[in-house]
Amino acid sequence: MEDTQSAQLRASSHIHVPRPLTQFIGREEVLNLVASALAVTTRLVTITGPGGTGKTRLSMEVAARVAVRFPGGVYMVELAPLSDPHAIPSHIASALGVRLRGRTLSEAVIEHFDESLLILLDNCEHLIDECAEIATALLEQTDFVNILATSREALDIAGEVVQPLRPMYVPLPEAESDLKAVGSVESVRLFVERARQRDPNFVLTKQNTHAVAEICRALDGIPLAIELAAARINVLTPEEIAARLGDRYQILTRSSRSAEPRQRTFQALVDWSYNLLTETEQVLWQRLSVFEPSVPLEDVEAVVADDRLPAYEVLDTLSRLVDKSIVTATTKAGVTWYRMLETLRQYGLHRLNASGEGALLRRRHRDYYADFIAKVNEKYREQYTGLAPSLPEVRSRISNVIAAVRYSTTQPDSPTALMMSFPLAAYYYATGQQTYGYELLREIVDLPGSQGETRDRALVLIGMGQLARVAGRGDEAVECVQDGLAIARRIGDSSTVQVGLIQLAQVLLPSQAARKVALLEELLAVATHWSKVVTAHGILTYLSLCMNDLEQASGHSRLALAAAKGHEGTFAHAYACAMTGFLGVATGAEAEAIPYLRDSLSYMQANHQSNAAETWLLLARCYQATGDKPNALLALCEGLTVLRDTLHDPGMTANFVPWTFLLLTSCGMDTAALPLLEAASKRSAATFDFSTHLQDALRAAADRLRSRWSSEDLGVAAAPVSATNARTWLPAVTRAVEAELQKLRQAETDAGGNEGIRGVEPDGIGDNRDGKKGRAGKDSLENAPSGSERGRAEVAGDEQAGAELTGKARAGNGRMGKSRAGQDRVGIGADLTERELTVLQMLAKGLTNKEIANQLFLTEGTVRTYLSRVYDKLGAKSRTDAVAIALEVGLFKL
Repeated sequence: MEDTQSAQLRASSHIHVPRPLTQFIGREEVLNLVASALAVTTRLVTITGPGGTGKTRLSMEVAARVAVRFPGGVYMVELAPLSDPHAIPSHIASALGVRLRGRTLSEAVIEHFDESLLILLDNCEHLIDECAEIATALLEQTDFVNILATSREALDIAGEVVQPLRPMYVPLPEAESDLKAVGSVESVRLFVERARQRDPNFVLTKQNTHAVAEICRALDGIPLAIELAAARINVLTPEEIAARLGDRYQILTRSSRSAEPRQRTFQALVDWSYNLLTETEQVLWQRLSVFEPSVPLEDVEAVVADDRLPAYEVLDTLSRLVDKSIVTATTKAGVTWYRMLETLRQYGLHRLNASGEGALLRRRHRDYYADFIAKVNEKYREQYTGLAPSLPEVRSRISNVIAAVRYSTTQPDSPTALMMSFPLAAYYYATGQQTYGYELLREIVDLPGSQGETRDRALVLIGMGQLARVAGRGDEAVECVQDGLAIARRIGDSSTVQVGLIQLAQVLLPSQAARKVALLEELLAVATHWSKVVTAHGILTYLSLCMNDLEQASGHSRLALAAAKGHEGTFAHAYACAMTGFLGVATGAEAEAIPYLRDSLSYMQANHQSNAAETWLLLARCYQATGDKPNALLALCEGLTVLRDTLHDPGMTANFVPWTFLLLTSCGMDTAALPLLEAASKRSAATFDFSTHLQDALRAAADRLRSRWSSEDLGVAAAPVSATNARTWLPAVTRAVEAELQKLRQAETDAGGNEGIRGVEPDGIGDNRDGKKGRAGKDSLENAPSGSERGRAEVAGDEQAGAELTGKARAGNGRMGKSRAGQDRVGIGADLTERELTVLQMLAKGLTNKEIANQLFLTEGTVRTYLSRVYDKLGAKSRTDAVAIALEVGLFKL
């Protein structure tokens, strides 16, 4: 219907805009925002964004949709070919079909037109000051002229509404198994549509989905770049195109002959943006490219400033690059972070190397982060236990730290790489990338310059052991930790010896329980920091369970909690709570375990995804055991979502098969559990040997399924599943749990329930220490992930999208209500829960889904679910729409 209407409008006589030859795809949210603004009272809207994001194409689509509101006509003025600013008035007059004859442009327009008209000023960036002056005159001297401008930067004049245009959504790697979901993502739709213009037989298949998704991600969701890549489909397969994107400016060189010259190659398009900058801005672009995606101002100033670019000029120059859509800025926890799209960063690197400054800037970058890590190492020297997650300071800068380490491995001073590798083991463990982390650290410790007996080498070897254990390399794990511990003993480093004792107790086989206990008792005799005491008693809790000594396990659990008291908000405290909750689950005291697990989750969710997944599943077991199936399924869904989002190492995910199998069968989902039966049974001995309670439950569930299904059915069902390959079962199981939740929701709705099923709120827990029962009812849980298709895509440059949202909402406020004429606004938003309103307020402040999740200790899937419910309750279609409605009806103020 909309396409037909657009075609009719384009064909009408008063539409003086070129008719596009290709289908418009995606961008519906921004399209509606701009159209709504122009349809009401706004007279100037400027669409901003980097080159290639589709500003011109979007403006043409907007013109088609709103043309009926401008009886005076819609006129497009293409400014890209123009170089003389003095020629702008006559150029616009010519496009409007009027003559100046010594008059000003405003005078000529007033004489020729008497009805409302819309002027599209396309590509204003190279004539920005003159365009701003002319637009101001037209708007002030007439009351019927409306302007839609496109530019790399805003015109910055009174009355202007700025609408940033983000890149397209791109598929998440973990969603690639869902062909339908990937095919619905707008960047993929664009690639497929343009590829079919070259090869009508091209289709998206299971075989090429990964390559197409990788192309869209590698190109940052930039429409022009995707179109240029798709144009190669008649000579290269998607896999070949993806493989060649390392040198993207070579492959993105073919387009329609009808395109503007600067858009026939991506190189030419970016050259256009680069050449519009001042020399200082060009230098900063080049030097910024040495950083990985996101970086704070203090890092930028420390690395890029010198006599050529003084430190006092960096902020102003950086601000201009933000204004010109080369760099995006977003705020996280009170700190502004700056980011370039990878495509623009690669261009800057080429320019940096051509300038002869490449090696110099890489050394500056390496030296800065080496000094940064040295300070972190000293700060955490005593409290580091080897079990701690990635340190907060390091986690926020991890991409740049890794880049600096990688660069150091290519230089003679490899001890720098060794020193900087200290926090990486914890980071890769926390994020589920154990195998990759182990191989990187192995490469570093094997370098010729890393062979001396130093504290750095000892710590890295111990960290490697931690990674190797989870990655399933048991012998290597023991060898690494023993080597590191031996070095620490020989050099007399007591702190590192304590770390080695902890890790050796972790990596030894379960059959060596007595030796493990002896190591931890040695540690307790020399422990110099409370965190090491907590860790020792936490591990001893687990070991006591392994030896079926419940009294000992309970005693160590109490000692761990006592040592952690007063240190809330730390990993050690969360670990003590987790072990206490674990004890409850293993002994059948699930109700008492709930508050401890939720206390642990409030930290793990934001800092340690591997442990967070396990904690969610433990909570699911608790809720199931207390007879609360809805909450059990919700927690199970959260755990599977976290596991899916951090699925990097098969060795880690193998341990979750028995847990998932047991939970599915306990919740009556035998069909979903059946494919996991054999893998769970094989893995159970390693995973559940600490608890006869859970081992018996698992065995009973397995026996029941075997008795219910024939051997032939069991063989077929179990064939595709491997314990170490979670990608074969996670998506299907997650969908099954979501479907079961949907049934429960519908059943409750049909029964007249008001509250609905709600989800885990790990914050605000810990008030149950006086013996009160943990809250296992419906008021204690958050909404489970919805599995929506939008939830399976991410925004390229998500930081930009979040930071820009407040501006969009302000532009929408006061317009959305008018564009929804006839709707009754009374009572809108009254049924929002407190948590839903909190999420909406954070959204209005410009926070991204990830930032909201981190601050509220939720998963991004849960945040998406909250937003989905907010949209339904407000009658909104998008994030910006929801914020605008909330402001309009007075739910809060910005």
